[in-house]
Amino acid sequence: PYSLAVFRPSACPHFNLVCTWAALLVVVCAITECTSSTEYGKFGHDAKFAVNPRLGWWLMELPVTVTFLYFFFVRGGSQSRNLVPRVMATVMVVHYSYRGWIFPYLVRAAPGA
Repeated sequence: PYSLAVFRPSACPHFNLVCTWAALLVVVCAITECTSSTEYGKFGHDAKFAVNPRLGWWLMELPVTVTFLYFFFVRGGSQSRNLVPRVMATVMVVHYSYRGWIFPYLVRAAPGA
């Protein structure tokens, strides 16, 4: 599967594959954005695909929370065991716990949104 990597900015084949997929996603999103309207929020009444605002907010914040927890606490390097990085990580986790997991349930969504 690493032979599918078009971009090769690194010696790591996995990183090159991820960069290729990211570039492909950017191109697809750019084409879609230029060829169709983006209807969301109060303008999304005729949208073909709609997600509950609370679920959408949670889905938007989920990758940040999960990837940070994994890369800092599970795969963490030598610095992740020191006091100051742990304090800053705790601040980040508390912030994103509120922003991504508590706030979506406190948002007042308009009926039918």
